[in-house]
Amino acid sequence: MSLFFKIFKFVTFIVFVSTSLPPAFAAKPVKPPIDDFYKDRYVIAEFKAKAQSDDGLITLEKVSDIWGRAKTTEVLKLPKRESVPVQVGEKYIVVFSYLRKHPIYRDVIEENPDGPTIVHGLAGAAIYHSDVALKYLFNVAEKAHVTNQVDDAGQVIDAILTLLLNEEKPRERRLAAFQFMLSNDLHKQLNTKQTKAYRNLLKSQELPDLEQELLLTSARAMPMKQRKKWLVNLCRKTVDSAGVEFDLLSLVPLKVRTCVRIIGDEVEDKDVNRLTALLYSNAPGVSKASLRTLVSWNEEQALEIFRQVLDSNQPVHTETRRVLLTKVPE
Repeated sequence: MSLFFKIFKFVTFIVFVSTSLPPAFAAKPVKPPIDDFYKDRYVIAEFKAKAQSDDGLITLEKVSDIWGRAKTTEVLKLPKRESVPVQVGEKYIVVFSYLRKHPIYRDVIEENPDGPTIVHGLAGAAIYHSDVALKYLFNVAEKAHVTNQVDDAGQVIDAILTLLLNEEKPRERRLAAFQFMLSNDLHKQLNTKQTKAYRNLLKSQELPDLEQELLLTSARAMPMKQRKKWLVNLCRKTVDSAGVEFDLLSLVPLKVRTCVRIIGDEVEDKDVNRLTALLYSNAPGVSKASLRTLVSWNEEQALEIFRQVLDSNQPVHTETRRVLLTKVPE
């Protein structure tokens, strides 16, 4: 399975768990990725890159230990099917392990026969350009893990925004997007300046689809006074520009579905046409989100819209049609 499909499946899962299930039935919370690196079997260190072979082995010289103890020189293998070019002489924060989970026995940890290997995290191989903001976030996660000490939320958000705004480091930006989305306690603590930076980042449309989806999901959890009208208006533009036919191998349908849910939080009469159009989408997840939003807007009028869609000559996805039929009385 490719890295893209792993990310797609996992993002779909964590968004579903974080937004859909009632607390009594929700799965164990997924930790923010940096926090999840602090496990006994992992080693975290800052290194300087010395060389990278054609087969992907990376030779690193230790600068300092962060968690556990690394050797002075490590030759690390990348996770399977991943390729991360490193720049010789640059410093990196690397999470790796000499161990692995046993391929058969779930609770058994054994020495990795392939040698020390870089951990596969939410943002891919856990090797990141070292900088002040990222080192600070690792330090915050360590303190939380060891002492349950929580740093000032404003400083943590500033560090995350610093990484999100750096378009020259896409892997670190992706890590920051996951970190923020899964740090539920931070969503309600952005100050006015931080909210403006966050809003401008989303409105710039410079982010890849995955990062946009993660930040949109995070923004939905913000207090309504912080969201004002900018978030729902951004989502209206996103939905209108996306159309109704999607590349189902992309993350665009997931992003549009999130936008529909955000529109649903503040749905107005002017949204009816755009939501109705999405009932004809080739992505049933988008169609069903639109269906639910229309029902929340006005159930009686929504049923009439559903009847018109079912009676129309336009193609409707099989799954969408099935759900529509359950809503419309015979």
